[in-house]
Amino acid sequence: MKTYLTLEKSISHKSNYDGSLYKSYVTSFFLYTKSHHTINDFFDEEGNVYIPEVYSFCEKKIDPETNEMFVRADVEF
Repeated sequence: MKTYLTLEKSISHKSNYDGSLYKSYVTSFFLYTKSHHTINDFFDEEGNVYIPEVYSFCEKKIDPETNEMFVRADVEF
């Protein structure tokens, strides 16, 4: 399942292992369903593809009317 998203901001990190710098990116909210359990790649609004090395959900909201879950992902490339 391909997930279309907007990359909103980047967060710089310094590795505790070797001191190298890397960035993770926080996406906009997108609908989370069972089909999103495995995310192979992301596309931004310009059609660029991103292959995440690590992703985790950093924030979620529940629509009270439909009970659907919307999440933001923290993604590392």
